[in-house]
Amino acid sequence: AASNELSWWMWNTFAPAADEVLEAKLKEWAAANSVTLEISRDSDGNMPDKIMPALEAGTLPDGLFTDASTALQMTEA
Repeated sequence: AASNELSWWMWNTFAPAADEVLEAKLKEWAAANSVTLEISRDSDGNMPDKIMPALEAGTLPDGLFTDASTALQMTEA
């Protein structure tokens, strides 16, 4: 059976109001789909230090939203 628990990592952008909207929409989607969603938010400067080790260890979240430079670094990994 599929799990109804998902993890999502997101960075705090330079538009805090937009971050709040994104988180609210994620929670709205989760509630509508009977999903337990664990959201982890970090500053953009912390994302590479968080994502790259998780990529190497195979422990990435189910979904993530990060900046373009971190995404490009991930493609090389």
